[in-house]
Amino acid sequence: MVRDREIEVELQKVYEEMATWDGAKGPFTDQAIRRTELILLKQQILYQVIDARTQGNKVKENFAIELLQKLNQLITGCFQSEFEA
Repeated sequence: MVRDREIEVELQKVYEEMATWDGAKGPFTDQAIRRTELILLKQQILYQVIDARTQGNKVKENFAIELLQKLNQLITGCFQSEFEA
């Protein structure tokens, strides 16, 4: 189970990452584009967890948490050194 505080912390990390983006200054590598996509996807899934809790829908909440866990595994596997910095 993911606690509300954990969601807040993860969203703060997403917001901090987004604040470092310099807009449309390119060219971008495929890896940079993929990382951006995953960050935005993570933000969307965190919002889905919050919405599901607000609605009291445990099925949606559990599904979104499961997606979040899988996404975190993917991020850790692909971009581990970048996210630890």
